[in-house]
Amino acid sequence: MLRSKIVARKQELTILGLIFVAILILIGISLYYWDSRNTVAKKNALLEQQDNELRTINNHLASQNEELRVKDSIHVSLRNRIDNDEQIIRMTTQELQDVLTQLRLANQKLEKSKSDLEVERDKLKEDKRDLTQQLSKQVTIAREAEVAKAAVTALEQSQKLSQRAQAILNVRAEPTERQYKEAFQLARHAWELSPRNSQAMDVLNAINNEKMRSSNNGGFLSNDRPRITYTRSKIQRMIEDIDRKYQYGRLSDAEIKRLLRR
Repeated sequence: MLRSKIVARKQELTILGLIFVAILILIGISLYYWDSRNTVAKKNALLEQQDNELRTINNHLASQNEELRVKDSIHVSLRNRIDNDEQIIRMTTQELQDVLTQLRLANQKLEKSKSDLEVERDKLKEDKRDLTQQLSKQVTIAREAEVAKAAVTALEQSQKLSQRAQAILNVRAEPTERQYKEAFQLARHAWELSPRNSQAMDVLNAINNEKMRSSNNGGFLSNDRPRITYTRSKIQRMIEDIDRKYQYGRLSDAEIKRLLRR
């Protein structure tokens, strides 16, 4: 009895350790998940700002081109009007050439700025795509962590119920019918939560041997290395046979919640 309590205590400590590790993993994943989302949002805002600047430059280029077209038109008009005055023609042409040179230089600078912004925009799009993929991976990891946490919780609940079932059978040498029923219901639900719960299977086998007057000689391999071990189908058949004969049934949801709160 003392050894079983020590084993149970070790199992409880192991389960608590697993739960603590799972909680730490969830906290770390959640922090990284929110940080990734904020980074994606910042990248989106920066990309939108760059697009706005690119549109502004395009509008400015269009305005400069229109101004250049107007200047060219004025140039042609002046040349037609002062065709007989060479001095005026030379002065006007020089002024227009200066203006055109300045406009071309400005146009070249704007084209280069536009090209640089397009390169930066493409890089931001790549960063956004990479961050989105990383965020998707983190979501998958978070979901897997949730599944692992649920599995640990189910194992803990299964152990608690099977321990209570074993304790009921050990209270007295000859358990009452009510005690058999309660132990059966607890062990049944514990095994359904975790089909690898050996304690739950031992309780079901003990009830089967006593109530059905048939021995399955079951058990997990130990130092004795018995040749016959429990199988899922064998445990399921025990449950069905006992329940069919004695109609022990199942624990209600309210009863399960009440027992797990203890």
